[in-house]
Amino acid sequence: MTMLPHDRRLSQPIGWLPAVATGVFVGCLGLALLPRTPQPPPSVPFAVRWLAGELSDKYWLALVMGGLWVLWQRRPFAAPLALTMLTVQLAVEALKAAVGEMRPDGRFFNSFPSGHATASFAFATFMLALGSRWSWLWVAFAVCVGVSRVIVNAHWWHDVVGGGALGYLAAAGGYAVWRRWQARRQATTAPEPPLPAATAQGSAHTGDERRPSP
Repeated sequence: MTMLPHDRRLSQPIGWLPAVATGVFVGCLGLALLPRTPQPPPSVPFAVRWLAGELSDKYWLALVMGGLWVLWQRRPFAAPLALTMLTVQLAVEALKAAVGEMRPDGRFFNSFPSGHATASFAFATFMLALGSRWSWLWVAFAVCVGVSRVIVNAHWWHDVVGGGALGYLAAAGGYAVWRRWQARRQATTAPEPPLPAATAQGSAHTGDERRPSP
C-alpha cells in the first residue's frame, strides 16, 4: 500500500504528546470524581446559545459526512476508522457509568467524559493522520463542538477537555496499531526478490564447471 504524505504524523506520534494527553485525561478524571452541585447555564447571547444548541444536536451529521468521504476517497482507511469510532463510543459509555458524575444541570449522572467531544476529537485526529487538506478544519470543528456542550450546560469544561484527550489517544493508538498490522501483513506476503543477474550467471558457470565432461 502506498504511504500517504502525512501518514507518519500519528502512526509515529511525538513522544511527549501522548504523555501530555494521558496526563490531561487523568487530571480531568480526578476533577470529575469530586462532588458537584448544579449550576445555571453560562450567560451568553441568545444567538450564541442557539448556534451551540444546533451544533450539539446535529454534530453527528458532519461526522457521518466525513466518514462517507473517507469511504469514497480513502477506502482502505474506512474499516480502521469505523472500528476506532466504535471503540471510542464503548469506552465513553463505560466511563460514564463508572464515574457517575452529575451534569451541570443536575438531571443526570453521566457527565464524564463528553461523548460529543470524544467522538469529534477522535475523528479529527484520524483525519490529521490521513493528511487530509481539511484536517485542521476538523480540529476547529471538534473545538466548537466541545465549547457548545459547555454553553448548553450539558457538560463541565473538564468533561470536554478530558473527552478530547481520550479521543486523541484512542484515534492515535488505533491508527498506529492498524499501520503496524498493515506493515506485518505486507512483510509476510511480499514475494522474495529475484537474484541479481551476476549472481545467477555465477551460479550457472559454477554448475557448468562441476558438470563432468562427456
